[in-house]
Amino acid sequence: MADPLILLGPPRSFTSVISAMLGQHPQMYGLPEVHLFVADTVGELFYYYKIAGPRRSHGLLRTIAEVYMKTQNKKTVDLAKAWLIKNKNTSTAEVFHKIVSKVDPKIVVEKSVTTVWKPANLQRVARVLPNARFIHLTRHPRGQCESMMEALKTETGLTRQMQDHSTTPPTTDPQILWYNIHSNIVDFLEDVPKERYMHIRGEDVVQSPDKYLRELSEWL
Repeated sequence: MADPLILLGPPRSFTSVISAMLGQHPQMYGLPEVHLFVADTVGELFYYYKIAGPRRSHGLLRTIAEVYMKTQNKKTVDLAKAWLIKNKNTSTAEVFHKIVSKVDPKIVVEKSVTTVWKPANLQRVARVLPNARFIHLTRHPRGQCESMMEALKTETGLTRQMQDHSTTPPTTDPQILWYNIHSNIVDFLEDVPKERYMHIRGEDVVQSPDKYLRELSEWL
């Protein structure tokens, strides 16, 4: 099967936009956020959904409905959920490989933002997908941080990842999230062969899509 392409970057770094762009290529298949790399088994994944909120499950449920039943509606999404519950002891690696096999020979594009939250999640990717390719996607910290502060108005769950605990009381600083996530990515990519990853600025792709999407396609 074709080796997947994993986008690595903090939230609000154009990961969704660029994943959607790449997913339009006839030889690629863009996924919504499936969050499969936060846990080892489906049962552990459901525990994560319980903590993080049920909307985190929507991408995986819709993906299973789409690739197996060719449509997304309440019935197919409910069937997808029932299948996952029945197979709670199945590894998340096996679920991901089942998705990849259904869209083969297309290259799966995956961009779940939770992958970069913790080094353990990135190491799980390395074990599950030993030949995956990666795009390290960056955005200028000012634009990314301003967007994160705007997101806090509706997504209060983001606050914890941006808290500076060196102050009393803790202050919310989006620069902490920007720095920590990119540190995770840089450390992870040190062990990945250079031919299997590329760094690109999200602003460049958005401003000059013809140029940069062509370069990405040629690299792939």
